[in-house]
Amino acid sequence: MSRRGPEWIADPERRWVLILAIVTMVVASIPVVYAYAHTPKGDRFGGGVFNAADQAVYLSWMNQAREGHLLIENRFTTDPQHPRLFHLYFYLLGLIAWITHLPLTVVYHIGRFVFGVWFLLIAHRFSRLFFEEAHTRKIAMVLLAASSGLGWIVWWSFWGGGMAQPTDIWQPETNTFFSLSANGLYPVSLCLMLGTFYLSLRGGAEQRRRDLVLAGILLLLLGNIHSYDWIIVTAVLIVHTIVRALRQPKESRQTDLIRRAGEIALVIGISIPSVAYQYYAYCMDPIFAARANVPTPSTNAMYVLAGLGLLLIPAVFALPAVLIGKRRRRLFIGCWLIVGLVLPAIPLAFQRKLAMGIHIPLCMLAAHGLVQIKWFRSTKRFAVIAAGIILITGVTNVFHILADMHAVQQDAAGERSAGIYIHQAEVGSIDWLAQHAKRGSHVLCLPTMGLYVPTLTPCRVYAGHWGETPDYEHRRDRAVMCLFGDLGVKGAEELINEDHLDYVVQPRAFLPNTHQGLAAMPTSATRNTSSISHAPELDRLAYVTYMTSYPVVYQDDSYIVYQTTAKRGG
Repeated sequence: MSRRGPEWIADPERRWVLILAIVTMVVASIPVVYAYAHTPKGDRFGGGVFNAADQAVYLSWMNQAREGHLLIENRFTTDPQHPRLFHLYFYLLGLIAWITHLPLTVVYHIGRFVFGVWFLLIAHRFSRLFFEEAHTRKIAMVLLAASSGLGWIVWWSFWGGGMAQPTDIWQPETNTFFSLSANGLYPVSLCLMLGTFYLSLRGGAEQRRRDLVLAGILLLLLGNIHSYDWIIVTAVLIVHTIVRALRQPKESRQTDLIRRAGEIALVIGISIPSVAYQYYAYCMDPIFAARANVPTPSTNAMYVLAGLGLLLIPAVFALPAVLIGKRRRRLFIGCWLIVGLVLPAIPLAFQRKLAMGIHIPLCMLAAHGLVQIKWFRSTKRFAVIAAGIILITGVTNVFHILADMHAVQQDAAGERSAGIYIHQAEVGSIDWLAQHAKRGSHVLCLPTMGLYVPTLTPCRVYAGHWGETPDYEHRRDRAVMCLFGDLGVKGAEELINEDHLDYVVQPRAFLPNTHQGLAAMPTSATRNTSSISHAPELDRLAYVTYMTSYPVVYQDDSYIVYQTTAKRGG
């Protein structure tokens, strides 16, 4: 190891890749740094900018690990459950937060940064398996780090367009830069995917059983950390094994197929325990099953291709040579691209997630296709080529950064539509719950507050996340109606008893005759609940009287926290 270190540092290409990786992650982290720097006085940064809701889930897992729990419960629902889920990556991050006393959000983004850099270093080593020329590898790395699709053309019409838009706008799985900037889970998942492929290919080519075992261990970890990617990796390995055998001369085809099938069986076999356990948890835990069954469909193929963008042209140009050419090792990236396009079209509930990593073989093939053109083969033009790649193919990534910064500005200004910050009015109640509530305490609060209660407290909320809370829309509306007093005394009592609520975090602004106080609440507090019809004033006043029968354990100018445990017999 000591001999290889100086050699690695002395290699100009590897130094260049390291700089590229660090610069890429610095740029990808601009929205997060901007959000930290612009946190309004009294507010707290929730941890995520793009899709803050899902990042709150990961932070809730880290929070449980920091508390000392090995198995994860779903804290975005008060439904009965027996924790069975274990997530190694977020458990380790939570452990680091406990040891260092750093905020969860800081540890989370340090992990994202480190694994983002590591992924790009692995990607460069992976490219060495296919391309002997440093120039081709460097073009591939620039494409991987900076390119995007054609989403920028329709960017301003996207909001409200749903999935009927190019995927590089809204689907991180299909773009590397987007994946590295979007959340902390994707970088480590990409590392494990690429590491598995690299060791599997090298182990097979050089007959190194140790590499095959290591590939199996990485796949084992991937099955635990991001199980959907396990499907992608195993599908690519199997398809490549079959296509590779078909490419062999007839006299050696069967022998090669048996040998390579044995190698792949070893890799996949080692990984089986993690996916078997995930399947066990899926079958035994209805809460986990409900979350896994939330539909994440793919969009129209036209939008997928538009999301992959201009790189498709040189990639498709290079594909025939890769599939039937003499350099048989390059067959792998062709198989990966084809499998990556086919898998998301399979009618599964989670089909969109099966596009993860498709940008990698696309960039490799595009680089190979570009260098077939004489102008792109000139090493003296590399700076111009790299600049051109960034300017022509990286526009959507720039728009992502600008859009995230705009979302931060909106939330900081009080709009709160993206849920980036925890409102200062909510901080006091959440802090009280963090210090005094027991693990598993059930809390009724506004769904917008419910998104972050699980990330900072040991509590579970009645409604907090669109995908983690079963029947979320119904529970969201019911929670808001209860806190408005629209369920009346009977409805509130039923909710408290049926869901075994321990605490009700009552917004003062929702109480009768205090509508002027709504200006103090996050504007997203009642988002998507405008169809709710309010109860007569007398019923709402009766609700207020009923709630005063519970002890007040905390109150400030914005919220009253009632403890409902004792009266319901908890």
